[in-house]
Amino acid sequence: MKSEHLNCAISGAISACFTHFIVVPLDVIKTTMQIHPNKFSSNEAKTLLVQKYGAINGLSFGLAATNYGYFIQGAIKYGLFDINVNSTFAHIKSPFLKHLVSASLAELVADVFLTPFEEARIRQVVLMRKMSTIYCIKEIAKESGIRGLYSGLLPLVLRQV
Repeated sequence: MKSEHLNCAISGAISACFTHFIVVPLDVIKTTMQIHPNKFSSNEAKTLLVQKYGAINGLSFGLAATNYGYFIQGAIKYGLFDINVNSTFAHIKSPFLKHLVSASLAELVADVFLTPFEEARIRQVVLMRKMSTIYCIKEIAKESGIRGLYSGLLPLVLRQV
């Protein structure tokens, strides 16, 4: 891998991880509201999480899974995009088409690596339990096999691409 591709991968990993780290509390509230659609408004969900688990714990379920997942996703997405644009699809004359194909393929591949971490994050929020990301991924795989780790792949790809 050339140094410019590596630089894109590293900067993509750091930026994706950082931006998702910032929104974890909002995502926990959103997921809680989705799990119980008729039970909580956003303020009620936030209040419940903070009162029951504390501000740091209650609003940070799935934080590690989010960080690991988006670090890997960002590295793959931005590194592969740079490789695609400058090497794999460099022969495509239309800049728009070249960037569209490069970005879509990079996102698709990155989402394959992200999905198990998203599944772990959602499980941690649903169960409201702190558990290691690897333990959570192993539990999902033990219960549902590889299919369980990738049950959210299609919606994720459709949202991201």
